[in-house]
Amino acid sequence: MHDLTAHDVRQALTALAKKQSSATVAIAHNALTRAIRHAESRDLVRRNVSALIDTPTGQTGRPSQAMTLEQTRKLTEVASDLTTHRLGAYVTLCLQTGIRTEEARALTWQHVDLDGKPDQDPALLGLTRFDGHPDLAPVQRTCARHILDALTEDGH
Repeated sequence: MHDLTAHDVRQALTALAKKQSSATVAIAHNALTRAIRHAESRDLVRRNVSALIDTPTGQTGRPSQAMTLEQTRKLTEVASDLTTHRLGAYVTLCLQTGIRTEEARALTWQHVDLDGKPDQDPALLGLTRFDGHPDLAPVQRTCARHILDALTEDGH
């Protein structure tokens, strides 16, 4: 690491930028800068040569795979027919809150408070924190009401 120069770092990141997205290049540059800063704090190197250069622009990232607003509305509409789609409440919860599917699958009814007052508390859906999973981000009143309606229609 003593022989590493800013030119070496720039050259490596430029090569990486030819094949990887800008976000990936930035992550690599950040990781290298932190590693050298760690070595610098232990007097293993005199200066952080990675911090001397700007992160090069990489390739355009992959196109978004997020659903459009219209696709989301249509899926919510179809999923709300719980007589046809038994996972409708699950789909509605995931769509309306942005919770990851793996986090939603871990939820049980003990994590849900259907007696809350989402019409009066715009930041409360009623899901509680449990080990290994973050709290849900606050949702709007209409989202909370829609979710609670879907959950109660599901027979719980």
